[in-house]
Amino acid sequence: MTGIHDVQEAIRGLPTVMGIENELRLVGMIMNLQEEDVYSNIGEFRDVIDALVTSRHDTYYELNSENIKYFHKFSDWLIHISNKLEGGIKEEIVDAARIMKIHPEF
Repeated sequence: MTGIHDVQEAIRGLPTVMGIENELRLVGMIMNLQEEDVYSNIGEFRDVIDALVTSRHDTYYELNSENIKYFHKFSDWLIHISNKLEGGIKEEIVDAARIMKIHPEF
């Protein structure tokens, strides 16, 4: 089973701009996390999401009508996770969810 520390390790080996394929791989890993792992390691989870958001700023134009579906699903999952959070961390996760849904016109 994948844990948050496995995701962090996967990110460590990547450049800041990871490329869309790596982003998709990480999204899959993140969505397979147990919610308890997310909530008990919320700082690490935030760092992982921040890394994806940073990369997204430069991979925006790699999005297409096929891969955006995965990011929309991920965005919905982030909103679900944020429902049990409070304060600034909740706002950060909701903002990340919004960013994951932004895409160029196809």
